[in-house]
Amino acid sequence: MAIKTSHHAQGITLPITAEYKQIAEKFAQQCPFAEKASQIRLNTLAVCAVNAYLKLMGVATQIEESDSWNPMMQMMANVADLKVPNVGVFSCRAMASTDDTCYVPPEDLHNRAGYIAVVIDEVAHQSTLLGFVPTLHTADLETGQVSLNRFALIETLLDQIYSLQLNPAATQFAAIDSTIDSTIDSAKTIVTQLGQWAQGVIDSMWQAVDGLINSSDMTVAFRSREWGSQGSSNVINISRAKLVNLGLQLDSALQVALVIHLARVSEGVSQEESQAVPRDSLGRLRHRSDIILQVRPLGSSPYLPEGVCLSIFDENDQLFRNATSRSIDNYIQIQITGESGETFGIEISKGDSTFKEKFAI
Repeated sequence: MAIKTSHHAQGITLPITAEYKQIAEKFAQQCPFAEKASQIRLNTLAVCAVNAYLKLMGVATQIEESDSWNPMMQMMANVADLKVPNVGVFSCRAMASTDDTCYVPPEDLHNRAGYIAVVIDEVAHQSTLLGFVPTLHTADLETGQVSLNRFALIETLLDQIYSLQLNPAATQFAAIDSTIDSTIDSAKTIVTQLGQWAQGVIDSMWQAVDGLINSSDMTVAFRSREWGSQGSSNVINISRAKLVNLGLQLDSALQVALVIHLARVSEGVSQEESQAVPRDSLGRLRHRSDIILQVRPLGSSPYLPEGVCLSIFDENDQLFRNATSRSIDNYIQIQITGESGETFGIEISKGDSTFKEKFAI
């Protein structure tokens, strides 16, 4: 296998072989959701590229022991990790050639020995190892978007590996530091900004509802309140869905969809309409939003398992409202209303399995 310099100034290009395509397609076919399957395929190709490069450089890997090689973990999270013995776990993040940043999901922000940006070009049948960065900055942790100018030459990946192999204590200290950082940053949980949805800024983990759920199963008619219910053309309605994995229940994986319907007044309200919208102490418009949160089943059954609980918490983490599914429920939902800048948290649970996320309106 030949290595050649790509059109990227700092990149090394490797071919996407037929073997890699077969592996990626096999993993992707195990996922019934098109968008998630595409993510799994790209993640697998990125891991294969980094693994091939390290093998060519004489570096042993443990790809089969990595979460990226585990079908269950592929479904549960955005995993693209590669284990290197006596070194640690590297994050191999796939990106397009037109991207000017590399996305690192929340599950990869800690406990990583470094991050590799990998450009995947399936048309040209090649992957480009664009660069390597050993740690992330605070700004990176807040947004998950790492600027490409933060990545050093890919050869620095080898320097990092050899350094950690020669100094095992450094690996231990790095793991300790990462655990400490994770504890400190737990109070800085990444918050989903619902207020940005109206501007089209939506994280890729939130899919169009019909991309995750059969649209014929959607029975909810969104009901806006107060100024939103007056039929104003300035009310923006947005719906998105996210896959939530609640782990193993009775020896089978339980996956549900968290669906959010948001109705929010746009920035371009008329002078007459704006009189009805509250303002803050500085006179700025305080947009109110109606939000419906639903938990819906995924899979062959149209009904949720009994005992799935959806809970809403206020900004002080106090329980505000909850709903629990019965065996005859095909969804559970809670509707709330809030103003710009307010925050809330949600929890979806079944037995000992729990999923949590925070939101800002």
